[in-house]
Amino acid sequence: MKRVLIIPKETQPMHDGFHFSQTNRVGDIIWLPGQVGIDDKLKPASGNGRAGTPRGRGS
Repeated sequence: MKRVLIIPKETQPMHDGFHFSQTNRVGDIIWLPGQVGIDDKLKPASGNGRAGTPRGRGS
């Protein structure tokens, strides 16, 4: 099956710079990746250090 990248025009710079696509479609399955936080210049935003931190009871 062919993989189709779904890249909205607003996020094309993110794809060009970091090879990140909003969504991939393979056949009837749509894959949704995690999101990258960006600033107003489309650069990865600095965070509070909690990115990727498991959330749940007690966190």
